[in-house]
Formats: sequence, C-alpha cells, structure tokens
Amino acid sequence: MIPSLNESHDRSLPNGCLVRYRCMIQDMGEDEIYCNDYTVRSNDGVDQIEKLGKYRDILVCPPGYQFVDVEPSREKFASRQLYYCTSIPNETEWVKYAYNNQSKNENDRQKRPSDDPLLQEKRVKNDCGESRSSMTIQNGTENAKQNDSYVVKVYDTSDDLLLNTIIEFIGVYYDCSDQETEMNEEVNMDDDQQKYPQIHCIQFKKLQHNNPLIDQQYGLISSSPSFVETRSYLLSLFSQLFFNDTLLCEYLLLHIISHVYVREGLCSYGKLSLNISNITHEQQCLITEFLKQILPLCTSFQLTCETLNTTQMMPNKNLTTNRLQSTKFQLPKYTQLILDETLMECGQLTPLGCTNIQLLSNILKQQKLKYEFHIYQLEYECDVKTLILSQTKSILPSIDVHIKQEKHSQQTPVLQSIPEEKLNEIRLYLTYTSHLIQFEQRDDTSTNIQNDFVNMRKQKLLTNLDDFHLLLVIARLETLSYGQTSMSDEYWSKAKSLESTRQQRMNTIITN
Repeated sequence: MIPSLNESHDRSLPNGCLVRYRCMIQDMGEDEIYCNDYTVRSNDGVDQIEKLGKYRDILVCPPGYQFVDVEPSREKFASRQLYYCTSIPNETEWVKYAYNNQSKNENDRQKRPSDDPLLQEKRVKNDCGESRSSMTIQNGTENAKQNDSYVVKVYDTSDDLLLNTIIEFIGVYYDCSDQETEMNEEVNMDDDQQKYPQIHCIQFKKLQHNNPLIDQQYGLISSSPSFVETRSYLLSLFSQLFFNDTLLCEYLLLHIISHVYVREGLCSYGKLSLNISNITHEQQCLITEFLKQILPLCTSFQLTCETLNTTQMMPNKNLTTNRLQSTKFQLPKYTQLILDETLMECGQLTPLGCTNIQLLSNILKQQKLKYEFHIYQLEYECDVKTLILSQTKSILPSIDVHIKQEKHSQQTPVLQSIPEEKLNEIRLYLTYTSHLIQFEQRDDTSTNIQNDFVNMRKQKLLTNLDDFHLLLVIARLETLSYGQTSMSDEYWSKAKSLESTRQQRMNTIITN
C-alpha cells in the first residue's frame, strides 16, 4: 500500500519513498528546468554510468565516481511544473476520520509480523526506491502529518491544473529541508523550495469530491429504495433546527446541493446563495455544527464591523517570498461557506471593510474571488455555496434568496441524536445529488417552460430575466434532490410554488 501524507504514520518517511497526497493547489510556481539525464564516471576512468535526473531534486554521484559533464548540453534538459499544495482546507472531521480509517484498515490487512528487525528493514527497502539505514529512518524528517504544505513537481502533462483544484498526487517523496547536501550531490531547487518537502508526481487524479464514503458505495445509492426516504429524513432534521419551517428547510436543502453548472460572461448559473434571517447566535451555532456533520467541506466566518475592518480577505502575493498568502476565502470548489451575521451591530466601515464587502459581493454575484498581486489584481473563478445567517436581512448585496424564519418559540432548538448509519446515508445522498447525477433537459418540458415564461411576463409575475433564471435553478435542484436526471413538469410546478410562497411571506413581512 502507498502511504498517504494526509494520514499519520508510525515512522518518518525516508527520501525516495512512494507516497499519496490529497490536496488543494494553493499557489503555482514558475516552470523549473532540470537535467533529464546525466553521466558519472569512476575515478579510475574505467566505468561510466548513465543516470536519470527525473523524479529527484538531487543528482546523485556514487562514491568513487564523479560527474562527467559539468555543463551538460541543452538536449539533456527538460522542464517541470511547480505547484505549492496544501491539505484540503476545511475538510470536516468525519471526512478526515473516514480517510484515516480506510488507511488504517488497509495497513492492517497488509501488515506482517513486525517484531523481527530484519523484516522491518526489508519492508522499508521494498516500500522505497532507495534503502536507507535504520538510524537515518529514525532520525530523519518529522512525521509527514506535521507538514501542511508540499511542493509538487509535475512532468510531461498537457492538462492545466488550476488554482484551488482539489487533486490526489502519487509520487516520489523527498525532504531536503533539514539535511545538508554532500559534496557528491547537486541540488536542483532554490532556497524557498528547500523549506518544503517535495513530491515528484508520477500520476495524479483531479477529485470531483472528497467524500470517502462514495468510493465504497457509489452505484448502490441511486438504486436504493431509501433514497427519497433519506431526503425526507434530512428535511425532518432541518425542521428541528428551524421550528418546523418547512419552506425554509426546502430552500436550505436546495442551497447545499447547488453548484455552478455553466458560466456565460459575468453570469454563473446554478449557484443559490441563501440568507436566512431571524436567527439567533445560539441557533446559528447549532446549524453550523450540524452542517459540519453532514458536509465534507464546510467553514464559517463571523461577520461583524470589526472583522470586516480588520481581516485581510483577499489573497495576496508576498513579494519577499514570492508566495501567494492564502486567506480564509481561498477555498476549493463546493465548499460550504457560512457567514454569521447574528452578532452584527451598527458601525463605520474602513476602506478595508468596504473592500471586503465588495469581495464578498463578487463571490455571491459572479462566483469570482479577487487576488492581489500588488501592481494589479486578478479574478479567479470559484464555486462556493454561501449561507448567510442573520437576525435581520443581510448587509451583503446580490444574494439569490432571502427568507425569514417563522419562529414560533423563543427557545433554542434541540436536535435529536442521529445514528452514524443515518448520517452516512445523508452524506452519500448529498454528494450524489450535488456532484454525480448527469442532468439533462427534456424537450417537452423546455417547451412548457417557454410558454410559462411568456404567460408569467404577461401577468407581471416575473419582473426581470434574473427571476426566471432563479426559477430554472430551483426547478433543476428540485429534480436533482429526488435523484432524477431530467426535469419534469412536476418539478417545474413545484419550483414555481416554492417561489410564490416565499415571495408572499416576504411581501407580508414588508407590508407589516
């Protein structure tokens, strides 16, 4: 089994070991030139060896040999791409636990009796390309779990790896951060790279999601008779959190399975940002805690005048280190972002506070995040599900849906204990409906929707095209929430009913 850098190990990893690493691309470096192959010759001139420089930072010259070409020809050089990667931000605890459990179970299945030191040494030699002494293994680099960042070097690929992509690499591990280079070794990296362990990528896989349960049970969930039952059960749990406000619960479900499915110009279709108002701080804490139990990527941020005025939300390039400084809002796709406005009070925003409001507005409206490079700013696409919990309507503009909770009690809601089996069913259901269903639009339904659009414009039920797009998104998400691959007239009608009921509620609030 290939050891994972995301899980713990019982010994330090030796250089040259094959590893797996599940991560997010946090920054991208410039391409690096390396020597693809080189020649060494014995000191007596009798023996000559051709060696490969690929998948290593150090060009090794065996004892009693010397490098032949001090300045190799241009043909011997190639380039590799550099990525600064970090463990996936905001992975929830149940995800880490499940991955760690899988790794532990695989280790247990393959474990051999380890009381014999000769067997230990043999296993190390088999796992790693270059055997090292037991003293080196014991006193080498610290446990990989303690390192959060790695430099990954990718060879011979035409596939563009974008910023914030979540990905799994398999490659050769090296850590030269605390080792002195010997006279017969040449290091091909700058000082900044030497601060981080290196992974020389042999292969990689972009991850559509990071739910470890799917790998075991994907293919069973869609045909399971309990699929719709899981939907109903999840809504019943939401009802406990929101005092049986069924309309609100329905919108929350649609929100957490939403994601961008197409971009046209400045528009990102498929997003469904949600502002739930009339929420207390205690209730917000309970909601956040529950969402972290069922979603693989989830983070929260308390939004107050103080945090807006003092927090650097925009990622920025550090000119000294030439590294991108990450912030709380540099997130991988499909992250659930919870903004807590329940403690918001009146106050004056500083220029930084106004910049942060604009940054959050761009995430909500366009699903884009600005990055600061001192001389200029660049926008990068993101796909973040933003839930704003507040006492009154949010201060943020460009929110897709605002709904006020109909609270019938002043008490904080209490959520019943949930069996782990039920939690796993919900986790599978949410990943399947949000990522794994291939949605198709039926022609007959499209015709009915077009006719409906014309009639609703005549009746002035739609004020602009954005309202119509919102209806389409809601109908699409309703379809997916039932595990269906194509929208029927039933789901279109339900979407219209949901929006009509919500608007009536909000209009009543405005009137009162």
